[in-house]
Amino acid sequence: MAYNNQGSTYHESGQIYKAIDDYTEAIRLNPILGEAFYNRATALAALGKIAEARQNLQQAEALGTSIPN
Repeated sequence: MAYNNQGSTYHESGQIYKAIDDYTEAIRLNPILGEAFYNRATALAALGKIAEARQNLQQAEALGTSIPN
């Protein structure tokens, strides 16, 4: 969870690549952490990587993460 939180801090400060690295590490450590998949999806979307973002969003949904409309 710490990597996910740190990734959010990086994301909010505009350090998208560092955020993605941290979200990825959070997922590696806890592959059922849907929030990390959702957060990585938003970071990837910010970089215009829509297909990758969509895959992460689908994984987050599959894990039961509530996705805002």
